[in-house]
Parts: sequence; structure tokens; C-alpha cells
Amino acid sequence: MAQARKAAFASHEAARDAREPEAVAAARSAGHAAATAHVATHAPHAAAYALKAVARESGAEVERAWQYDCLPEHLRAIIFAT
Repeated sequence: MAQARKAAFASHEAARDAREPEAVAAARSAGHAAATAHVATHAPHAAAYALKAVARESGAEVERAWQYDCLPEHLRAIIFAT
């Protein structure tokens, strides 16, 4: 848990240092993904920031569909409820 927490904080620090909006979003996504090990409610934030990171280039819909396909069936309603 301590390593996940360190990784989350380091990712958010990288987000503060980043200049490009996509890089900020990617770093925030990584931070929330690492924090999910401690608190599951970080998962939707990781997904949302990943969508922001790719929104300009490859399209958020492609990313969201990929995320959805990677989730186990029983988690889909929980994660994508919002």
C-alpha cells in the first residue's frame, strides 16, 4: 500500500509539472490508478483522466470503449454508472 501511495503522489506531482494538457491528464490518470489500490473510488477518476489524455488525438469514444471492454462484466455497472 505504501508503494502505491508513493506512486500516486509522484504521478500527481508530475501532473503539476507538466505543461501539455494531455500530459497533465495522463499523469493524473496514473495517479488515480495507483490510488485505486487503496481506495476503489479512484478508478472512475483514472478512467476520466485517461479519456481527457486522448480526447484530442484518437478520440475519447475509442478509449472509453477500450476501457469498458477491459473491465470484468460485474464491474461495468459500478465503474460506468456516472
